[in-house]
Amino acid sequence: MNELVKNLGIKMTRTDEDYIRISDIRKARGAFRWDYQKQRGEILLAKSANEQTKLHEIGHAINFILGDGSPYSEKIGMESEKFADLVADILGICYSCNQREDAKQNRQ
Repeated sequence: MNELVKNLGIKMTRTDEDYIRISDIRKARGAFRWDYQKQRGEILLAKSANEQTKLHEIGHAINFILGDGSPYSEKIGMESEKFADLVADILGICYSCNQREDAKQNRQ
């Protein structure tokens, strides 16, 4: 998964905080932000973030990459959170299949 993040050109930062403050009342385990000047994304992960959180934030990054700096999900009439969840589910399945295949090859 780290190789995917690197290939997408996304900066990933882990914080020492349990949660990342999104607004005055909203906190999350992960966050994504897009730098419009650099056309580059950054994923922030709190120490409470798990693999699914990471996949979800990668989904947000892919949304902006496909949309050339704006949410692709808007172009297809889908909510950004649903798009990120969908991408996370797909990546999770691919990642899981790759792990099983690697384990199978290591046994041979």
